[in-house]
Amino acid sequence: MKATWYEFKAKSDETEILLYDEIGGFGISASAFVAELQSVPKNHRLVLRIHSPGGSVLDGNVIANAIKAHPGGVTTHIDGLAASMASVLAIAGRPARMAANGLLMIHNVSGGVYGDSAEMRRTAALLDKVQESVIAAYVNRTGKPRDVITKMMDDETWMNAEEAKAFGFVDSITADTEAIAAKFDLSKFRNAHKFDTTNNQPSKPMLIETPEYLALVAEHKTTCELGVKLKTDLEAVTAEKTELSAKLSEAQNKLTDADKAITELKASIEKTAAEHAAALSDFDKKVSAKAATMLAQTGTTPVVIGSPAAPEPNAIITQFNAITNPIERVRFYRANKVAIDATFSK
Repeated sequence: MKATWYEFKAKSDETEILLYDEIGGFGISASAFVAELQSVPKNHRLVLRIHSPGGSVLDGNVIANAIKAHPGGVTTHIDGLAASMASVLAIAGRPARMAANGLLMIHNVSGGVYGDSAEMRRTAALLDKVQESVIAAYVNRTGKPRDVITKMMDDETWMNAEEAKAFGFVDSITADTEAIAAKFDLSKFRNAHKFDTTNNQPSKPMLIETPEYLALVAEHKTTCELGVKLKTDLEAVTAEKTELSAKLSEAQNKLTDADKAITELKASIEKTAAEHAAALSDFDKKVSAKAATMLAQTGTTPVVIGSPAAPEPNAIITQFNAITNPIERVRFYRANKVAIDATFSK
């Protein structure tokens, strides 16, 4: 059976995919879509054009993962409506574009089951897991806080092109597309009545203008402003720390230079003192030599100042013999040994 909810159109350097119906409709699952995607040249860019009320979440996730993994990249374009799961496919594009008269809708994942309470609990648990995957996709694409996204999904939020771009679901807005033939029964969506579906314009105030949602946005704005201030303060502190580190490094360099200068000055002083001492010693020697020369020339006997004349040897012997105390005699002998020995050796 040929799929009727999508169509591949190959061009020279890109492949256009028209997704103009319910995802997974007509008994055709995502496996057929992925199989046909495998035949697209790897270097072709995918251009996924969307006009869909949504459909199977599981099939939609498979398709989203497949087109994002395509080596040639993917551009998505909302030609008319991207509701429910179709909005998840729309935000898979890099870039994601939207016609000026297009609509994008996000809401909670839903599903039905026939069975006992255990089967219903299992289905509810599965819905919770699938819901988390959809929330994560919206949060990652828009950068909005999780509580803002969940509030929008709880409220079944419909957005025109300007709003979808403002909230980060799409990157740019293109000119209005021509009227698309496909018309969908939107009665299953509780807020679809807020729009004139003929031209996709709101007939009543948008849900994102409700006080509850605006309060969440205001809270998020305050949080963002606080984050910006903290970032600015951190950058200022970091800059001040860098400046102080530079000053400390400069001071340490100056201290090192001062220590080096002190060491060099000390060495210079020690060298000068040594040179001065050597010069004085040389001067004393020259003066003594000059004095000796002058005395010799005049026939004068040099006088040694400060050195008493040595006693005559006979006087030494007389003093030695006069000492009767043996201990004192030993001390005297030791003090005058040279003179005493010289006298006795004659």
